[in-house]
Amino acid sequence: MNIKNVMYLSASRIVPVISSTIATLVVTAYFSVSEYGEYSIALSVFGLLSLFSRLGFSDFLLSNENLSNEIRKSSFALYKIITIIIPILLLPLIYISYDYSIFLLCIIVICFDGISRRLEEYSVFDCQINDYFKNYLYAKSTISITISIFRIYIVLMLNVSILHFVLYSSSIALLLNMIFFSKSIGKIIININFDYLKECIYECNREKKKIINFSVISLAYYIYFASDTFVLGLLSSSDEVAYYSVMLLIVSTCLIPVGAVWSNYIKSETNHLTLLRKKAIFIYMSFSLMVGFICIISAYLYVHFVNYEYVNIKELSYVFFLYFPIKYINVLYELVCVKSNNTDYLVKVRSIAAIANISLNIIIIPMLGALGAAITTLFVEAVIFILLFIKMRKEIGQ
Repeated sequence: MNIKNVMYLSASRIVPVISSTIATLVVTAYFSVSEYGEYSIALSVFGLLSLFSRLGFSDFLLSNENLSNEIRKSSFALYKIITIIIPILLLPLIYISYDYSIFLLCIIVICFDGISRRLEEYSVFDCQINDYFKNYLYAKSTISITISIFRIYIVLMLNVSILHFVLYSSSIALLLNMIFFSKSIGKIIININFDYLKECIYECNREKKKIINFSVISLAYYIYFASDTFVLGLLSSSDEVAYYSVMLLIVSTCLIPVGAVWSNYIKSETNHLTLLRKKAIFIYMSFSLMVGFICIISAYLYVHFVNYEYVNIKELSYVFFLYFPIKYINVLYELVCVKSNNTDYLVKVRSIAAIANISLNIIIIPMLGALGAAITTLFVEAVIFILLFIKMRKEIGQ
């Protein structure tokens, strides 16, 4: 495993999250809980519609050595273009399901943020292919810091509504992404080659079981995470969505290192058994407990020094403190499953998790709101741990 790349990738995610968190502190202090909740609902809808961009295709391309880099880049570029178009085509369904104010927020987020995210995803893919993340770190850090400063300026100086805030911030985000990732835009245009696509389709057909497994794993994984705020928006108040969204912002920061390990290790040839050594498990457990304490402290500081209206997130932080050790170990188990060709089992586990998460959320959220969503996430992650632990003991031994 290339530790330097893990550090670059972690930094490229930590800097945006920290700058975004600072901006969010200001934004949530300016807008009411219900207003920020409506914005959070729009983001959750965008996340659900973006499932098409997370079908595990990137993991399949990265782990497939039979295709050249040119074919992989060309196929991924076409895939990203398609995933920009699909959510836009589904906008009429949102108009039927939500209030007009939320629908307008969804239009802005899907059109502007959608293009920004897909550009960034292609840039990350290009870095993973070339095994070089330094330039991406600089670009992503500059973009995120600039956007955060601009968002703070909007709420402090312009005195705008939540709709205009989202419009201005999303527009500047898209502009900055197009400027800094202009090289990626050029590569997308240059790399599009339908002859390459034919070769990729042939390889996908030859490895269809593998790509189906990657797709189901990725889709189930994001349904598992995206369904919380989506179901909250449908069955609870916008206030509860706001509480949970602010808590997830803190949680996402704590999950960055383990996500970076996955992104780098998925194409590495390192022996997967090294991840299950007692020393590695101990380090992961210790680190996960540390970030759990950081999560609780962050929630406490936010409530008592920034905005007491979000006092409910304190009890959410206690639930997620128990969640982190389980989640960190599960990522190790999942990596071992992928690298040891046990993706069939991982497909079953992730599918069970997605179905269980949605089902329990529908039952518990009407009673407990955001706390119910957090408890469901903890319970389902524990079920995943038990299922993966049984598989690891059976396949590998100690």
